[in-house]
Amino acid sequence: IGYFYAKKYSNDYLIIHDIDIIPLNMLLNYNYPKNGPYHIADPRIHPLYHYHKYIGGILSITLKHFEKINGMSNEFWGWGREDDDLYKRLEKNKLSLHRIKDVENKNFPFFIHDHPHSEKRDLTNILHNSYTLQSRNFGNGLTTLKYELIKIEEKTTQGWEYKIINVKLICTKKYKIYC
Repeated sequence: IGYFYAKKYSNDYLIIHDIDIIPLNMLLNYNYPKNGPYHIADPRIHPLYHYHKYIGGILSITLKHFEKINGMSNEFWGWGREDDDLYKRLEKNKLSLHRIKDVENKNFPFFIHDHPHSEKRDLTNILHNSYTLQSRNFGNGLTTLKYELIKIEEKTTQGWEYKIINVKLICTKKYKIYC
């Protein structure tokens, strides 16, 4: 959904940002990813996930590249595995993932990972999402996304203007066995 509104408001890239990771370091690079998708929450500095193919947390990607991979899958509801699917989409489309070149002072915290204990629903979703990841349906994403716009709020905080886009996601049982 962010892709469509970024395009509508003439932006040229997206920052995909998990709601449970809070950046602490002002040196993190949120700039335009001129060399290709840029993983801001590099596994070398993420407080919890340290595996090489991890691209969750915070990722910067151009609209052109996001469109090329057909966005993110609509089959993942709740927590878990959507980032692994996104990695596979980048890989399938031969898009190189870029990360921080030098990680100075790894002992200084870059993020807080503020994820409360998983709900029973989330644990169920992770099992379904693991199965979904194995099926790898790259045909769904931007081209199959369905949602209803509820409202757009324009805000300003400390001189920065932004919009909150409130939507209702519409689950298509054709692509997902549960929502």
